[in-house]
Amino acid sequence: MPEFLHVNDKDTLNTLNKSKTKNKFIKYYMTGCGHCEDLEPIWDLVEKKIKSDHPSDNILIIQLNADYMDNAKVPSVQGFPTISMIKNDKKLDHKGNRDLDSIMDFYKSKTKNLSKQKGGKNKSRQLKKMKGGKWSLKYKKS
Repeated sequence: MPEFLHVNDKDTLNTLNKSKTKNKFIKYYMTGCGHCEDLEPIWDLVEKKIKSDHPSDNILIIQLNADYMDNAKVPSVQGFPTISMIKNDKKLDHKGNRDLDSIMDFYKSKTKNLSKQKGGKNKSRQLKKMKGGKWSLKYKKS
């Protein structure tokens, strides 16, 4: 399940720095930046789309305020806003348009297989009734 974090104070910065999630989708922004303000409603739609269409992705979705960037355990950027994917400790920047479709295309292209379990196999759950009327959850490889 994706986790969402808006790093705009010391508490959320600590949460980010303690995160064990290696895969991160980050919007770097700076307060007072007009381009960042223009991106805000689009980013809200991006987050809603990820919640609804990618509920099993193992990723941290981050909004990182520039005031906390120096102390964040993620790569820095020079310009704002910047959208990046950190996957397997490699930072990949979104170079396309800052619209919903372009950002989601970038997200989907960089997050293939994030919902898969260890071993690269998807597992589906099946609830089965056992002897004595008890229920058991069985996993089936697909």
